[in-house]
Amino acid sequence: MPTIDEQIAETEDLLKRTKRNKATEHYIGTMLARLSKLRALKEHKSSGRKSGPGYSVKKRGDATVVLIGFPSVGKSTLLNALTSAKSKVAPYDFTTIKAIPGMMNYNGASIQLIDAPGIIREAALGKGRGREVISVVRNADLILIMLDDKVKRLPVIKKELYNANIRLDEAPPRITIKKDVKGGLIIDSLVKQDLSVDSIKSVFREFSYVNAKVLLKEKFTLERLVDALSRNRKYVKVLLLINKIDLMSKSLLHRIKKQFPNAVFISAEKELGLDELRDGIWVVLGFMRIYMKKSGAEPDYEEPLILRGKVTVREVVKGIRKSHGNLINAQVWGKSAKFPGQKVGLKHKLMDEDVVTLYFK
Repeated sequence: MPTIDEQIAETEDLLKRTKRNKATEHYIGTMLARLSKLRALKEHKSSGRKSGPGYSVKKRGDATVVLIGFPSVGKSTLLNALTSAKSKVAPYDFTTIKAIPGMMNYNGASIQLIDAPGIIREAALGKGRGREVISVVRNADLILIMLDDKVKRLPVIKKELYNANIRLDEAPPRITIKKDVKGGLIIDSLVKQDLSVDSIKSVFREFSYVNAKVLLKEKFTLERLVDALSRNRKYVKVLLLINKIDLMSKSLLHRIKKQFPNAVFISAEKELGLDELRDGIWVVLGFMRIYMKKSGAEPDYEEPLILRGKVTVREVVKGIRKSHGNLINAQVWGKSAKFPGQKVGLKHKLMDEDVVTLYFK
């Protein structure tokens, strides 16, 4: 019987040799689903093997950020510049052979940075400590992909992360699945789909769905549908860094900036652009500072409550991690308030640097 690797290689080859059109859509969907299941099976078996020491990094702080890049791109130098960590730096490849954490304090937030060993081609298959690197990346809230003048390496890194089931800057698929005991597969959609219903059903059947009511809430590709039905996908935000700008000519730097207008350009060695990088990390992670104020007292501007994403008064109550009884109401000062000291409820949406007073009974 063929090994898992042989089955994966055969399925990948079939997909490469099949032209994509309406006639082959059903077949391609089945093959993509089968490939996903095979990779998941391989990942499960690989996770049972012991990895080398140093790759299990406990998450700490308000968020975890992982540095990814080819060997000798400057990750260790950057970690040392942003934190108190002492990651070994040397002018040869594979200096870092284990994941090294450090803590960056910024705007009152504690952000864990992890310098992972250099990623290389076929890392998703385990080459060059690839599996250990990927396991660290899967725990990240944000990935910093670090390049130097060799920007052609970016597609390689993205491909390895994709093959390791890590989806960059994507939201989880919007889909509702309700299993049933009879009735077959019923597919409904809120938007018009380019995929045929038969193709959609073929993917579901490959994942052993026989009776279920499905509501598609976005337009799906076959790949996106397979992602929705796979349980091992990780959706992570990404920020692109271009390092060693002090070693680039003006013309090369201009060309790379034009190619990657949303990247952050730095020199870890010369500590250039690090303030912009800190700001970029803060913005992409969606941090908010909420200053607490006791009734009749001044706001506590020294130790803000650090929260992420869309924040309401409800998240603030949860964030203070204390049992105060039931909330009566809250007062808010700042950008989200219509007027200073506005009385609001649990669903009120807050903004960065708002001041909040909570009243409990």
